[in-house]
Amino acid sequence: AFLKNGIAENEKLANAYLDSAFRKIKQDKQLNAAFFPGYETAARQGVYHYKAILYSYALNIDSASYYYNLMR
Repeated sequence: AFLKNGIAENEKLANAYLDSAFRKIKQDKQLNAAFFPGYETAARQGVYHYKAILYSYALNIDSASYYYNLMR
């Protein structure tokens, strides 16, 4: 199940899912570049967006700013 028993556990799991999304983007980079130019950049923007939201929610302003700035 996605939801765990506490907020900290849910935040940890959400970050783990986002980290796995980064790994998947990297793993599929060569294949996607051949068929979907620009896919990697767009996919990373999505992950940056959700990372920024999670860090903002946790009031981790430096990390949230880091990911918001990557979206520029």
